[in-house]
Amino acid sequence: MEAAKAVVFKHNADVKPLIEVFNQMVNECMAYALKNNISSPMKLERALYNHFKQKYGFATHYCISACRVACGIIRSWKRLVKRGKANSNKPPTFKASAMRLQKELMRFQRR
Repeated sequence: MEAAKAVVFKHNADVKPLIEVFNQMVNECMAYALKNNISSPMKLERALYNHFKQKYGFATHYCISACRVACGIIRSWKRLVKRGKANSNKPPTFKASAMRLQKELMRFQRR
């Protein structure tokens, strides 16, 4: 298993619209996955990739990240439903102001 660390960094760009669109992408992924009974991030990526490219026009890693986040949320929700801690009639939604980026997109330099 690979170790991952969440980091906070300062920037001068307004990323709120980007995060809101990412949240919308994750919610679309979850709705599609639940409707079509897809639990694999790769299958979900293949199904929604062209749709997201046409609709949002973002780089491909945003689509891939949204699909992976959505599948993780769905897996967790299904486990909770199985344990009786979540309602199976109320599907999950992604409300966090967060975004997952692929590790290849990051580079840290010591100063």
